[in-house]
Amino acid sequence: MSFEDKLRSAGRTVNDAVNNAVNGFENGLSHTFEESENILNGITDDIREKISENADGLAVMFRNSHPEADFDECVAMVTVGAAAYGASVGGPLGAAINAGGGVHAAHIACRRVFPG
Repeated sequence: MSFEDKLRSAGRTVNDAVNNAVNGFENGLSHTFEESENILNGITDDIREKISENADGLAVMFRNSHPEADFDECVAMVTVGAAAYGASVGGPLGAAINAGGGVHAAHIACRRVFPG
C-alpha cells in the first residue's frame, strides 16, 4: 500500500470517527438527564468506570483550557468528547456512551470542576 493510500485510509477512519461522534452527541443530547442516568445505571461497573474516568479527564482539560467557561459549556464539550471516545472504542462501551451514558457522566464531571 502506498503512502498516499495509507493517508487516504487514515483520513476515512478519522472522518468516520468524527461522524460517529457527532451522531452520538446529537443522540445523547436528545436524552434527558434522568434517561441518561438510567442508561448509565444499566451497564456494568467496569464500563461505567471507564465512561466516568474519560468524562472526568475531559472536564478537567476543558476547565484548564477555558477558565472563563461555565457548567453548561463544559457539559456540551465533555459530551462531544465522550461521544468521540465512544465512537473510537465501539463495542458495549461505545454503545453505552452513545446511548446517553456520556451525557450523565458529563454532568457529574462538570459539576465537580464547575461547582458553582
